Amino acid sequence: MSRSSIGDSGRYPGFRIRFRGFDRMEVVAALAKLASENDEARREMDRLGAEIDRLQATVADQMGSERHVQRALVSASKVADDIRDRAEDEARRIVREAEERAEAAAIRLREQARNLEGQIDALLARRREVEASIETFIKVIADELEHVRQSDAGEVPRAPDSALASTG
Repeated sequence: MSRSSIGDSGRYPGFRIRFRGFDRMEVVAALAKLASENDEARREMDRLGAEIDRLQATVADQMGSERHVQRALVSASKVADDIRDRAEDEARRIVREAEERAEAAAIRLREQARNLEGQIDALLARRREVEASIETFIKVIADELEHVRQSDAGEVPRAPDSALASTG
């Protein structure tokens, strides 16, 4: 019985031809080998399918995590914007209140300055009055002293009472 080759060597098994066809034992052995290789290929396909499913789940989890992180970042950004806006509003309010207090203090200080200037003017006027009064008093005293000296020297006395009465 000769051996003839059907198909490519290695890919298809070569069977010996017998009187009524191929050698049954070789065919059964080749079919068993093919079945084994087929089972092994199916197991590898199942393993690879499970690996693909696991990787797809990991990708889906990562995408879910990424969306969660994006939502958290957007939320944090909004919160930061709100905080900044409130801080800016608060700063404007504080500045406005400080300017109002400063303006009120400036008005109050200008009023106090005007009052002090008025008091100073009144004191200066009173000083001039007192100086004039003191000058008059000194003149009256000097005149009186002169009168006393003249009286002691025998001269005729003047009317000293009227000079003293005018100083007051």
